[in-house]
Amino acid sequence: MTGSLARPEVLVVGRYRGQELEIVSRTVKLTEAQSIAIGKLLKPVKRVESSA
Repeated sequence: MTGSLARPEVLVVGRYRGQELEIVSRTVKLTEAQSIAIGKLLKPVKRVESSA
């Protein structure tokens, strides 16, 4: 996604192929109403430390 969590501008859609994340699509620029509605649903990602 681009923009902020509260006001996203564009969403990027991906899926995992094995261990690799592949970008498969993206939206056009969101309208103000879409941005506000989706912003209410988004949460920050929690980082997980790798033990590798």
